[in-house]
Amino acid sequence: MNARRGITTCAACGRRFARRDTGDRKRRYCDPGCRRRARTAREREAPPAVDPRGLEAGIVAILRRVACALEEAERTCEPLRVRLAYADRLSGETQRYRAAVGEVRPGTTVGLRPEWSAQLAARLGARAHPGEDARGDADLSASQHAGERLATALRELRRTAGVTVADLAWQAGIGEEFLARILAGEVFASWPVVETLAGKLGGEAADLRALWECSRGVDHGIRRELPDLAALLTAMVRGLWLAAGRPAPDRIGGEPLRPGTVERVLAGELILDRAGAELLVERLGAHPDVIRRLWKQVHYGVLIRLGDAGFPAGGLPFAALPGPGSRPARVTGTHTGDGDVG
Repeated sequence: MNARRGITTCAACGRRFARRDTGDRKRRYCDPGCRRRARTAREREAPPAVDPRGLEAGIVAILRRVACALEEAERTCEPLRVRLAYADRLSGETQRYRAAVGEVRPGTTVGLRPEWSAQLAARLGARAHPGEDARGDADLSASQHAGERLATALRELRRTAGVTVADLAWQAGIGEEFLARILAGEVFASWPVVETLAGKLGGEAADLRALWECSRGVDHGIRRELPDLAALLTAMVRGLWLAAGRPAPDRIGGEPLRPGTVERVLAGELILDRAGAELLVERLGAHPDVIRRLWKQVHYGVLIRLGDAGFPAGGLPFAALPGPGSRPARVTGTHTGDGDVG
């Protein structure tokens, strides 16, 4: 057998060694020890195996959001093109789910999205379990957290009203089991149902509108002027305050948020800057993702109308907002918006 000799460099330690090639495969390492160390290093650098259940749970979460948006668009008679867009998205996500579980129909070519990375799959899988920290995809995280806070707010209203689940279900005209799942945060109710429950429990349905929209993936900015967005931001804070058990301002105040500042925010007199808004949301026991997107929309509207100097540090009084009147109109449940399908 003919053998070729040559001097080469070890791929592991960098030492030069005499290589004798007797087969099709050339030696890359000077000895078996270097070969083992290189194999160990490759195994450490390899990406972790993706749990397929996490990927499937992530797709299911997106399916739920799109289905909710389609339901809302149908209820509010959105244009046909909007409803068909949601339907197409549902179809595509359904095919991707089938691909994820290995049940793609014969003749289809739909596969997993290129962006389904191992890190994304892990994040989406974590979000399928309430209570765990959700990072990365802000929209999905905000929807989940808003849904949890909405259910908590409804439970707080029921607690203070002293009404049993059975009595409340009878008054609202819905099934007792369905109501129990709504209060547990297992299902997302339509807005008419949430509005009815809040009314029966003596609460302000307007304070829950922003949380409901966020939980359903509705774009807050559709067909809303700046004063209305500001009012929705106040409703978001008031909804989170309700979910926290309506604590006194001095309990959630403290530097840099003073109790007087918290009172003005809850009364709809002040819009906090981003740092203050996120700090207040955290002190109310919620995740900043819940309010971040809505605050950005308000901030953008302020910058467009008032310029870079329009939003001072510490907050902007509602009286400084441009538009008719110095105070925004009270949020109502009559607004409808396109669902944000990502």
